[in-house]
Amino acid sequence: MIAASATNRVLATAFVVAAIFPYIKGIPGLDTQPWALGFASLIVILRFGAIGLAPIHFGLGLMGMAAIGMFMLEGGGFGSARYLIGYLSLPIFALAAAFVAGLDAKRMARLIDIGILVWIAVGLLQRFVSHDAFAFLISAGRSSQERGVNGLAPEPTFYATMVMLLVLWRALLGLRAWHILALAIVTFILASSSQIVLVILAACGVAVVTLLPSRRYWWVSLSVPFLVLAIGYAVTELTKDTRLGHLATLAISRPEAILQTDASINERLLHIVASIVAIKANSFLPVGLLTEQWTIHVNRVAKMFPDIFFFYETSDRILSALGAMIYQMGFLILPTVAAAVAAVFRWRQTFAFKAVWSTAFVLVFLTALPLTHPMLGTILGTLAYVAARRTDARPLRTGQRAGSPPTITGEPLLGV
Repeated sequence: MIAASATNRVLATAFVVAAIFPYIKGIPGLDTQPWALGFASLIVILRFGAIGLAPIHFGLGLMGMAAIGMFMLEGGGFGSARYLIGYLSLPIFALAAAFVAGLDAKRMARLIDIGILVWIAVGLLQRFVSHDAFAFLISAGRSSQERGVNGLAPEPTFYATMVMLLVLWRALLGLRAWHILALAIVTFILASSSQIVLVILAACGVAVVTLLPSRRYWWVSLSVPFLVLAIGYAVTELTKDTRLGHLATLAISRPEAILQTDASINERLLHIVASIVAIKANSFLPVGLLTEQWTIHVNRVAKMFPDIFFFYETSDRILSALGAMIYQMGFLILPTVAAAVAAVFRWRQTFAFKAVWSTAFVLVFLTALPLTHPMLGTILGTLAYVAARRTDARPLRTGQRAGSPPTITGEPLLGV
């Protein structure tokens, strides 16, 4: 086990708290602040010898080294530097998360719980007391009365996305019913995020398929569609004057019109599709960090599907974290993907649970998150930990009382 010295605990706590609140004001002009990266870097520098290396770390490290080479060959520049920092931060966050989980996984789980409660509390205050409560803590806010509240994020979509990521992180250490309830409250009532609604619907679809053959949970599979319909009706009625309510109404009456009437959804989906199309267009070869050619490529893809996507000039930023990795790194992403898939298979959980978790994580990873977002590397690093340590975070077993803390068992992470 990693020695639980006072320094280790302080570094671990600071890193986890900074990862839970990545948008707290710091450097002007930046949404995601570098606090978590700073503490993660300190952990890696000071405690690297105590961190058990897993295949996920090597996969992320390979992309980091490739990014350094691309940056040097391309001659640098602001756009390249932005992506370089992203690719270097991913393995740093993953290593730090593995260290913190190995130090005290239960403490990590408790801090995540507190973080989720704080995110909900701030959202409730903004919804029912003051729309601008705690806005001074964030460097830039982008919202309106129709879109929902921001929480401790720059905009409602990032609010719901952040809580979704926290729940996915917590699920690796043991999930309870209130975590799902918290996600539902934030997504449907506070943030009113159509993006995370779609992620939840996709996860529910996977749950229906994977739970149906189960003798124990088949009734859950059959009840999910009715629950989704009931929630959809409630959302449509309760949020009919908001953007989410408008989209829900369109989804029921004219689903094909959503992409044509909502420019944000149209643009983000276009970037995801464009990154996937690039696999064939670029023969899955790395294209580098410079993204001037991305504007040409994304508009070419828009022309391929004129009935779906708008045709417009766009910035060189790729509005998908996973999409950026696919487009820029090509086949160099495969070691990380293989390591993550292997880690999921080694995770001691039911197949249905892992399938739902993987679906939600991949879909969120495809959204407009920057590669520097601390939760991406942190979740991958925690996944590496539970795979190597074989953490037991299964549902309640016979004789275990509801509300019992998650059980952490198994061998230390690769000798740590």
